[in-house]
Amino acid sequence: MSSEDGKAPLARHCHGRASLGWLAVAAHVDDLIASRKVELRTALATRPLGDGPRRRADTAQDGAGIADFVASDFKNLATQLGV
Repeated sequence: MSSEDGKAPLARHCHGRASLGWLAVAAHVDDLIASRKVELRTALATRPLGDGPRRRADTAQDGAGIADFVASDFKNLATQLGV
């Protein structure tokens, strides 16, 4: 079953209970781009400190249009997912 945008729906029902489909969560936009190529839903978990001084952290703005969800932390992501 797919949604109007061609991706599998994130929420599915199993034995009368909602369950999550496949979701790739990453801190790097490159990983999300690869995940979208295999039709996974995506979430960017931003990390303000990034990967240290040699690499700039990916931001919510970097994830716009790429990630289905952008979260400041996992609690925020869970809230967005309704779990």
